[in-house]
Amino acid sequence: MKLDALQAKQAKIFSSYIATRKVLIADSSSASRAGLARTLVGMGAKTQNLILAPSYEIALSELETHKPHVVICDYDLGSQCGLNLLQEQRKSHPDSQQSLFVLVTGNTSQSAVAQAAEEDIDMYLLKPYTIDVLRNSIIKAAIAKISPSEYQKVINE
Repeated sequence: MKLDALQAKQAKIFSSYIATRKVLIADSSSASRAGLARTLVGMGAKTQNLILAPSYEIALSELETHKPHVVICDYDLGSQCGLNLLQEQRKSHPDSQQSLFVLVTGNTSQSAVAQAAEEDIDMYLLKPYTIDVLRNSIIKAAIAKISPSEYQKVINE
């Protein structure tokens, strides 16, 4: 299968996946939240399924209320680290292994990258990024969740 055909197939699979999922976008930057929301809607997300949170506290409240399947958050959420949101998601939603957790950040420190790796997030995206990088990265991460490799299935068990 040619690369373009494969990408088109994966984009279609992702569109079907994201169309039925609640998505929490937590970022202190309103421009970043809006840009992520616009991109996801363009990829098939339903506007009514998007939840936007400007702070950790609001994101945590929305996480508990709406139980989103996809969480996209910044590393720096004011008083808390976005990775704390991942820990809360896992505590309150034991089925969160089926969820997608994406960390979008401008923090390139070695400790932030190491901490993200330890938490086993699904995707780490550095700001600034292009729309194509965002699209390709999130599709790749979602496809890995939707259709895990045999190796990944063994690890998850």
